[in-house]
Amino acid sequence: MAGALFLHQVQRKAEFLLAIWTVAVLMFAGYGGGPLSVDRNILKREF
Repeated sequence: MAGALFLHQVQRKAEFLLAIWTVAVLMFAGYGGGPLSVDRNILKREF
């Protein structure tokens, strides 16, 4: 029983972290990289 409870807790944590990463990726896709973008920092120009 204890093993099943532990696995359930791990699964819930994984689902929570997946939701956070999904929101972060959607925000990045929607608003762009901003100061973290490759074209602004490395190439010194915007496309």
